[in-house]
Amino acid sequence: MQRKQPIYENGVAYWQCGKCKKWLPEFEYYLDKRTGNHLKSQCKKCHYDTINKTRDRDNKRTWNREYMRRARETDPNKFRIRRRLQGNPLSNKTTARQILDNAVRAGKVIRPTNCSKCGKIQKITAHHDDYSKPLQVRWLCLECHGKQTVIDNGIGF
Repeated sequence: MQRKQPIYENGVAYWQCGKCKKWLPEFEYYLDKRTGNHLKSQCKKCHYDTINKTRDRDNKRTWNREYMRRARETDPNKFRIRRRLQGNPLSNKTTARQILDNAVRAGKVIRPTNCSKCGKIQKITAHHDDYSKPLQVRWLCLECHGKQTVIDNGIGF
């Protein structure tokens, strides 16, 4: 929907606010490079009211609750999977990586200097075959790790 054209009085352009529908001069609007006339669609007062509404924590919670309810209705499978993963803290990659990184930093797990597959002495990364066992990893160079990830995903060479 395009914005209405301004009304000119005494050489001053008056624009209609998209929210309160009042006709106000240009200086009552914030600048916006993305619009055709380089003005926001709301006047400064309406813009300020909207900003304050979104910063209100109780209001924000209400809006977020409503947004999440609509999201669950549109894609219930996504949220079913998310709920299933919440019960098992070791079921995702990030948690497994964090546990391993903390163990390496604490000295409980020692990072080798060469690849366990090809034996090259390069930068070595950890490869999890099972994320529910975060400390059971194979130490692979970047090349072997990339190949292993492709094989694990069923693409193959």
